[in-house]
Amino acid sequence: MKRALLIAFACFLAILSPAEGKGSLSVQVKGLANQAILGEPLTCTMIWENQGSVPVTMAYNLSFMNPLIQVKLRGPVNKECIVQGFRAEWPEGPHTVIGAGEKQTYSFSPMDFGAVNAGDYEMWLEYDATALEPFWDKYGVNRIRVESNHIRFTVISPQGEDAALFSKYADRCNRITLPPQDILSKSPTSTYAAYVIYGRLQGFSSTDFSSSIFLRALETQRFLSNSYPSESGWISLQGQEAAGYWAKWIGIILKSHPNIWFADELRLKLAVDQAALKNYQVAAADLEALSKQAKEPVAGKASTLLSAMKQKGWIKN
Repeated sequence: MKRALLIAFACFLAILSPAEGKGSLSVQVKGLANQAILGEPLTCTMIWENQGSVPVTMAYNLSFMNPLIQVKLRGPVNKECIVQGFRAEWPEGPHTVIGAGEKQTYSFSPMDFGAVNAGDYEMWLEYDATALEPFWDKYGVNRIRVESNHIRFTVISPQGEDAALFSKYADRCNRITLPPQDILSKSPTSTYAAYVIYGRLQGFSSTDFSSSIFLRALETQRFLSNSYPSESGWISLQGQEAAGYWAKWIGIILKSHPNIWFADELRLKLAVDQAALKNYQVAAADLEALSKQAKEPVAGKASTLLSAMKQKGWIKN
């Protein structure tokens, strides 16, 4: 009798305790400023991560074409401006495997889900596979429900130069309809122009600054070779001209919008450009300041590049 009770108690503990090798899927929403103006391109990131020690299998994929992934919004949502939709037909049993410790990142805009009016919003993501039909079992899909963190943001009416541009060129969904070159020529110090320039930089701070490929791009100045929007259209620049382009526009943005949420990333770009131009001492001084004063991830990226520059012998330890 005692042995039976001990076995029953052990089984009870096994039910309460997380099993070894359990997959643990989470999703986070990041990268959205607390406040934006009407027409400002809102972009954020969803980060899926398997924090467990075994793979997790999800039905469909990690895009918003997946009918099980939903963006939840509270606030003055304009349903007529929703542009994201589910995929009507899928092949049988599509699924996505997220390996143990794996992380996958995707960008999206709340505007595509109707967050285009002025007001206060609360947003989060949900994935719910708990009610799937039995046939999904043969694909090993985990019947789980995942909810992200909730983020809150406010959209306000534009003022000054922003208001002048918005009043003339916003559509019924409060999106600016001008092409990039017209925004830059008509309103170069506006918030909308700042986003045109930043659009060529998004994802820059996620670069691995210690990788041999990146460091080689700095040494050969391939880092300073690309096409860019300008007041007269798209232009191709390289070397000193490309660095001059960034210095001009970043200077305009930081003077007009010193507290814009991507200001640190702009300063990091200027510092890295100096390294590409082989002005290593100037670059080092700027990177040192950013490593101490900027927020993450910029501070960490600045420190990483400083260390790499020392290892390469570009600056002294």
